Amino acid sequence: MIIEAIALLFFLMAAYVVRTLWENRNLPPGPFPLPVLGNLLSVGLKQPYRDLANMTKKYGKLFRIQMGSRKVIVINSYDIAREALVVKAEDFAGRPHHFFGSIFGRNSTDLAFQTFSQRWITQHKIALTALRLAEDKANVASHVNELCDKFHSTKGKPFGPQDLVFKSLGNCLSSLIFGKENKLHDHEVDALIEVLHVFAKSLGAANLIDTFPIFKNIPFEIIKKATRAGETRDEIFERKFKEHASTFQSDNIRDLLDAMLKGFRQKNCGLLQEEHLISR
Repeated sequence: MIIEAIALLFFLMAAYVVRTLWENRNLPPGPFPLPVLGNLLSVGLKQPYRDLANMTKKYGKLFRIQMGSRKVIVINSYDIAREALVVKAEDFAGRPHHFFGSIFGRNSTDLAFQTFSQRWITQHKIALTALRLAEDKANVASHVNELCDKFHSTKGKPFGPQDLVFKSLGNCLSSLIFGKENKLHDHEVDALIEVLHVFAKSLGAANLIDTFPIFKNIPFEIIKKATRAGETRDEIFERKFKEHASTFQSDNIRDLLDAMLKGFRQKNCGLLQEEHLISR
């Protein structure tokens, strides 16, 4: 029985080694990955960039590592990075699937999480055109002055600026996106700021699930909070979008959302639905 177990273990190890070598045969060199963990033990949590930089001494400026079940190509050269991101930009423009992209990016339909495609190109063009049309719709200077006045009101006493900065930025973006007449109420801005905080705190869990997809079936509390936060954000944005769509006039661009609606109806070519505008 023991001999059979040992023989089975050696067989599984041999099969893993052969499969790994075959899968990596056309990839850049790199450390051999352990089962399940990959090369996670070779990359520290506090200063991973140092460990990756040290690997270049052995494997060169272009090498491969495996984070759990996900293969990663590491570039540590300006020339190679420029070739990948500029010269061959379309070849390297795709994005891998992220579990939390379904929450952060409305099922990966926004520009950040969506992979490169003709739909992404259309969304990108509409967004850029809309920003040019609406760039003067928010008085950024007035928001900055108001924020500075709040800083001065502390009269030199120590204070935490984070909440004030987030609130000011939220109000500024609200004016830009929804216009002065339809901008968000204070409680809605506060709710969206809390959503951002929850999303930021959940990034660690997102990376863990992307590394070990099996964990997506475990009901982590942080995942539940992120899901509820995404629902809160979507409820606010969908409601404001419907209000805008019902009063939209192509010759009266009030804000960024109007500008995107105009671009959507002029340049869509059937690739997008109106809900994709909410996913910006």
